[in-house]
Amino acid sequence: MPIWMATINARRRKRLARPPRIVYPTLLERAYQRDIVRMLEPARSLVRARVLPALEPILLAAAQRADELRTDDDYSDRIAHIFNGVTVEYGALVPESAIRGRASDAAVDVNRHNRRQVAREVQTVLGVDVLQTEAWLEPAVKAFTRENVALIRSIPQRYFSEIERLVTDGARSGRRAEDIERDIEARYKVSRSRAKLIARDQVGKWHGELTQTRHKALGLGRYRWRTSMDERVRGRPDGSYPDARPSHWDREGKIFSYDNPPPGGPPGFAIQCRCFDEPVFEDLLGDDYAVIK
Repeated sequence: MPIWMATINARRRKRLARPPRIVYPTLLERAYQRDIVRMLEPARSLVRARVLPALEPILLAAAQRADELRTDDDYSDRIAHIFNGVTVEYGALVPESAIRGRASDAAVDVNRHNRRQVAREVQTVLGVDVLQTEAWLEPAVKAFTRENVALIRSIPQRYFSEIERLVTDGARSGRRAEDIERDIEARYKVSRSRAKLIARDQVGKWHGELTQTRHKALGLGRYRWRTSMDERVRGRPDGSYPDARPSHWDREGKIFSYDNPPPGGPPGFAIQCRCFDEPVFEDLLGDDYAVIK
């Protein structure tokens, strides 16, 4: 039996306080969103500086090819050359080392927040601080960083690819430059939204993963599903997403096993999920204990 278990048993605390809510790292998520969007902004500037001024000449060259009934698309070579250059310039402005550094900082910041939350939770219920050295943490941080570097790099890559396709298709179909420019601006908004979604998704999953791993390390095998109880909870009949499936609203208070998660994964793992797991401490301490509801 761990020393901390003996300490708890010696106190004979048969009525345990309900674990406090694990607070989601909203401010850290927003900061990560802002920084990822900032990393995308140079891509937009390069498109405005390199691509938009070249639109008219490209469209003119494409129209001339059509008039002459020629099949050699040298204007497409020009498009490819422009986007190759834009990609290289962007890499110099936003190097991978900068992306890796920011992703690593996000992992460390969210971990620090989560550790405080779980420590507070355990301290409230058990009356002792039982979080010790965590050998699993360093490789987990590295894995989060690698995944996030790949995801962040994919945003400008996809943005450039989609714009290149817009320009190429527009040239071949004879579209006007102003129409293509409007679509290019709209495409940036889509990429910006994707950047924000990636930040939300990654912070939420990481926070949920840390909570689950720390609970399991303490020997806690089950948890009660807890929601934020507001209108944004998935499946709430009078909320913003009443038809969402699976319904997280219906899972409120229900007990699940860490080793057998429900469809869609445990709390915090679904995109934009703000639910959290409240560990069933009774399993750890025995039937003589009960958490105050």
